[in-house]
Amino acid sequence: MSTRSVNGTLTREYSAYVRAGSTIVVRADPVAKYLGLVIMHPNATSLTIVVNKPVRLFIAYTPNYTNLLLLMFLIALALAVALMRGAWAMARTGARRFSYRNVGWVVTAVNTRRACGAGVSR
Repeated sequence: MSTRSVNGTLTREYSAYVRAGSTIVVRADPVAKYLGLVIMHPNATSLTIVVNKPVRLFIAYTPNYTNLLLLMFLIALALAVALMRGAWAMARTGARRFSYRNVGWVVTAVNTRRACGAGVSR
């Protein structure tokens, strides 16, 4: 919900009858949405209007996505670092445990024993 102040009173919509020549002060503050990830900035923050005829005023808000983009970048960076650390750890420890050289040696040793008759009963 946007916060606007008309003559010091917070309001969402304001309508009133005033005398000609009266001064109305309108103030609009930025509004945080989505837990502060998107900041909505008004097109005018403070207006002073001297009323001479019926006045209709609209305040438009423009979204600022900087906080949301920064959060998305930090999440992507943290994910990339975590994946790189995991890959680095697997490359460091996994190469010793599951190298093809060791598997080939075990297979060669088993085949050599069978070829020499080590598994044959007497």
